[in-house]
Amino acid sequence: MKVEKIESIPIFARPQERWFKPDPVFKRLVKTIIKPNYAFRDINKKKDSWGPRFIRFFNGLLTGLWGVAIFMHIKTSSEPLLNRVMMGSAFFIVLFIFGLIYWRLTFWLYSLFFELAANFSVQLDGIIAIRYNVKVKKGKFRDFISGRTRLTRQKKDELSPELLQKKYKYSSIRKTGKKKLMNYAYTPFVIVNLLSLIVLLIGLPTIDLGNFSNTATLTQTIQPLWDRKFVWSFLDILQIIAVLWSTVLMSLAFREIGNTNTTRLLIGNLIVAILIIYTTIFLRPTLGWNLDLIAKLGGGS
Repeated sequence: MKVEKIESIPIFARPQERWFKPDPVFKRLVKTIIKPNYAFRDINKKKDSWGPRFIRFFNGLLTGLWGVAIFMHIKTSSEPLLNRVMMGSAFFIVLFIFGLIYWRLTFWLYSLFFELAANFSVQLDGIIAIRYNVKVKKGKFRDFISGRTRLTRQKKDELSPELLQKKYKYSSIRKTGKKKLMNYAYTPFVIVNLLSLIVLLIGLPTIDLGNFSNTATLTQTIQPLWDRKFVWSFLDILQIIAVLWSTVLMSLAFREIGNTNTTRLLIGNLIVAILIIYTTIFLRPTLGWNLDLIAKLGGGS
């Protein structure tokens, strides 16, 4: 078998040991961090939905705790302790629910872009359709998106006439469990969001609002929280690390389910990751790349 140069790096090496039985869910989550190539081989053998659910749950939980960490740095000398606990609990619940929705939508959007990159770099869905014998209706647009058109044109000498005559549908790829495998690639966000929580706990200043009767005064009083630019910039840098880390894991997940080229998958996914990082993180004011388009379009300075 042909071995790519990148596969000499341990994290990209293809597992050679015999697979016996699936690991428990939490062991799979841990292995995506310490031995991702083996983790995705195991997940592909027996796919499950519990791992991705835990990833989304923990990210939502940590988002709620971010709010608690910020709330802990705001003191009110005249407010009873019970009221503070109730306010903090309400703050946590709202952000926890928001986090569950936010991370689900974020991971869905990331997955969409990574899928497109994989289909254009190695025609992944076309390979999966042939490998898993997905055969239903034919659609030219779906064939193009899935890469099947280019796959059959480029590799028709390697495929049997029977396989070339089969008709595949892009939407049926989900039946192969590809989404379940992909969603395990977002485990790094749990680690990064946990580190972000620690940074918020130790990096923000503590502010006493007094009786906070004046809204204008309140806004000015809590401003030092947002003025800690190095704290918020560090959180953005951690998010960049999470995106790049997940990009590597996504490439391993795609390689496992498609048994295809590691280097081309990684290059395509890295291009998408750079676009995601630029549009969602580098344009934030914390990193100094904010274009302030709204003010410019409105004629402001």
